[in-house]
Amino acid sequence: MEFFKTRKAASAVLAAVILVFTLVGMHLSLARLSKKTTAMFYDGVYLKSEGYTSASIETHLEKRLDASLGLVTVAANYPALAAETDALRTARSALSSAGTISAKYAANTQLETAWKTLWSAMDGAGLSDSDKSNAADYAKTLNSAQNAIAANQYNSKVSEYETDVLGRFPVSAVKGLVAPVPPEYFA
Repeated sequence: MEFFKTRKAASAVLAAVILVFTLVGMHLSLARLSKKTTAMFYDGVYLKSEGYTSASIETHLEKRLDASLGLVTVAANYPALAAETDALRTARSALSSAGTISAKYAANTQLETAWKTLWSAMDGAGLSDSDKSNAADYAKTLNSAQNAIAANQYNSKVSEYETDVLGRFPVSAVKGLVAPVPPEYFA
């Protein structure tokens, strides 16, 4: 008990308190940055050089869901396309219910395969001119949204978080103690 009445003990306790509060502060700061980076998936990435916020990957996924529903609606009128239509419905459902960014990526990949398979099958299914036109519009939307997703800077921002935040001292030295769950790549 006498130990706690000495200057050494007071200094040790003070150092421990400072260390704990520093680590907690680092954790809170990193959590805020991680959350901000993850939000770019849903809200878009601010492009400083362009001076605007690009549409988010989530926005483009919603466009793909809408366009794929249109494709399903057109294809549903043709019994010969039932298997491909069901596969696209399943892929849409998977994307719609995906809860994490990586699950959304996997579901989007499934959607890409399913709609292209249906699109190929539509070529020989004897679609009416109106249905061909509608299907072509939906295919154009699916392609343009996928191209916009591929060009989105979200994954670059996740990489910047890892290298510029987690990879720098002092965080790199103590990240095992203080780092929150990092943002997920859309990959």
